[in-house]
Formats: sequence, structure tokens, C-alpha cells
Amino acid sequence: SGWNIWDDICYILALVSIIFQIVDRNNEATKYLVGITSLLVWTKLFYYLRGFEATGPFIRSIIQIGNDIGPVLLILVIIIAGFGNAFRVIYSDVSPAMAGDYTKNSFNVLRTMFFNLFGNINLDQIDAIGNTGSIVMSLLLVALVTICTIIMLNLIIAVMGDSYDRIQEKAIPEWRLEQARLI
Repeated sequence: SGWNIWDDICYILALVSIIFQIVDRNNEATKYLVGITSLLVWTKLFYYLRGFEATGPFIRSIIQIGNDIGPVLLILVIIIAGFGNAFRVIYSDVSPAMAGDYTKNSFNVLRTMFFNLFGNINLDQIDAIGNTGSIVMSLLLVALVTICTIIMLNLIIAVMGDSYDRIQEKAIPEWRLEQARLI
């Protein structure tokens, strides 16, 4: 099952983290590995919380919602990647100092586009490409925020609500099933 795979990942990462700590405790990569491993080990508590009546249906809901929003998140990533590519092309002739993360590697462009969704927009970068470019970039940002933040977020919420309702309709049998899987 997925929980067994999760166990294996946690055990392997814990073992690797211990080895890294023994070899070089002050290495920056060791700190990142130990931090991620710690987070994954803490999530193992969800496995045991499945067996309780108060938390079992919620754990099942989280898993089901995660499965159900996968296709919506794929669409969201494609939209963000498309806008990121458009921004990168538009900023290709602007000096990197003025364009910021829009001209760096693809990861930085995607990260910048993601944070743009939350209003983290640097207006100086938009003004750096001139009057016509500023208008085009402003329209693209409005389209990005409208499509992703308003439409896609509402779609994700609707999918999550539907998943939650389906689980709650049969909460007791689902909890019993999760309880039986623990045994």
C-alpha cells in the first residue's frame, strides 16, 4: 500500500540522515535532508490517526482530496508554465538586472509566476520594458491572476468540497475500513 512505501521512504531517509550527520554535521545539504526527513517522519502520525473515530474520516478525506485535485493542479501548472514562458520571451531583451527572475532559469521563472498569484508583483520589473511592454505585461498579469487565482482556485475548492462530501456520506464505514487496515 501507499503507507508501506511511505514507511520505506521515511526509513531510508532517516538512515541516510544519520549517516550524513555522522560524516559531516555542519554540511548545508545535511541540514536540508534532516529537515525534510523530520517532516516526513512526523507525517507518519497520520497513519496511526486513521484508526480513531474522531480523526480517521479526516485523514481519509485528506488522502481523497489529494487524489482528486491532481488533474486540476496539473492544469494549473500548465497555465503557470505557459504564462512563465510568455514572460520569459517578453523579457528576453531586457537586462537581467531590470527583469529580475523573469530571465533566469525556468525554475526561477515558475517560482516568480507562482508568487505573482499571491500578489508578490514587482512593478519596477513591469516598467522596465517600456510603455507598450508595460501595458502587455499588465494585461498578462491580470489574465494570470484572474485565471489562476479566481477561476482555478474556485475549481480546486469545488473539487475539494465534492471529495469531502463523498467521504462524509460514508464516514463511519470509511473509518472502520481504515481501522481494519491498521490491524
